[in-house]
Amino acid sequence: MPNESKPRAASDSEPRERIAWHPAFVSAMKADLYKYRGVLEYEPEFQLNFEPLRIDLLIIKKAAGVVIDTGIARIFRGHNLFEYKSPDDYLSVDDFKKTLAYVLLYSIHERVPLSDVTLSIVVTAHPRAALAFIQDEAAQTVTKTTPGVHETTFLNVPVQIIQSKLLDAGENQFLSALRKDNDVDSFRAAIDSSDRFDTEVLSTMLAVYLDVISSANPAVYKEVFRMTQYSNFWERVAYDSGLADRLMQEGRQKGRQEGLQEGLQKGLQKGCIETAKNLIALGASIDYIAKATGLSIEQLAQLLAQTPAQPTVLPTMPKKRTRKPKAEK
Repeated sequence: MPNESKPRAASDSEPRERIAWHPAFVSAMKADLYKYRGVLEYEPEFQLNFEPLRIDLLIIKKAAGVVIDTGIARIFRGHNLFEYKSPDDYLSVDDFKKTLAYVLLYSIHERVPLSDVTLSIVVTAHPRAALAFIQDEAAQTVTKTTPGVHETTFLNVPVQIIQSKLLDAGENQFLSALRKDNDVDSFRAAIDSSDRFDTEVLSTMLAVYLDVISSANPAVYKEVFRMTQYSNFWERVAYDSGLADRLMQEGRQKGRQEGLQEGLQKGLQKGCIETAKNLIALGASIDYIAKATGLSIEQLAQLLAQTPAQPTVLPTMPKKRTRKPKAEK
């Protein structure tokens, strides 16, 4: 759904292009709950009413008797709403209140009882303001059930706020690594766990996920990309998804830019040298030439030694014409 929170300013070290985090979030959820793919149905950006108002992800549990035995899905009922805040965003109190309203809208629109609905909000930054609101103003108890997961209830609806980067990486390799401050070990953990996915999943779902985290963590991605033990994996995913092609294209683009910059610098240097030679030939002082061209005294001394002495040619002054005296009448 549209994000109305004010994003934090990006630093110079962060990628400048806009990263599509939400599709990668959906892929991470599917990957971390892959074991239960037969009983879970995913509907990204589910429309809550007839107006353009959507929740980021709806997960339908098709088999009521199945227990989803993983931390982030422990509260699952029949209808599970997920709101996702990207690493560039944060969860404000107003954001939290709106997501509670989404639960009521969904219940009304889909004619689903609140007793069969849950709400999960996934964030990267610590949800300090939202947790304070729940405990102080709303007077609700918040329980930290597993690392990174805070649980509470509203109108008997289980609500959990998930701080993804604090999740157990062994259980949630993909969601925990969906951030900008990734390291090589997080990448390797996600790749090492890929053997449990079939080829179709690798070439579609994980390709979207890897495209996002590689864009957000280019240096780490390049380091893992070069590791020989992952050559088969990159053949299955990186090359099929176009990630490798993009990396090589970025390298070529960088090379072209560096070549243009180098050519420009060489051209400027050559122009300064030619100007200095002309000024030397005109007999200008070294100090004046240095200020005019930006060349150092040492460079000018070398040019002076290489430039043959030119005779100073003074301009020829025109001869003064004399008038003949007029003859007397």
